[in-house]
Amino acid sequence: MAQADEDTSMKLFRFTGLQMATRELALVMAETIFKNVYGEDNFKTQEPLQIIDSGDRWIVEGSRRPEDYPAPPGEAANGKTRIVILKINCQVVSLNQFAQLPPPSE
Repeated sequence: MAQADEDTSMKLFRFTGLQMATRELALVMAETIFKNVYGEDNFKTQEPLQIIDSGDRWIVEGSRRPEDYPAPPGEAANGKTRIVILKINCQVVSLNQFAQLPPPSE
């Protein structure tokens, strides 16, 4: 899907079907974005990153499991980070860090 402010050069790339985001580029982008948004310490808990080919996009997920990095009582534990990058133009279409909510207090 073309964007209104997209340059003609990008429209040509889209028309030819050339995919700019390779697996390696998507991984480097994800690492850089994760570190910038969530911090270096959080990033280290996400390694190794998993990359999934999802057709027209790359999905890169962290490996963090809340049970490995528990939160203080009553606080949500940080879970996996997940980023979705379009292959055609390297656009990030989703960036999340999931959380595991603590069990309700009795």
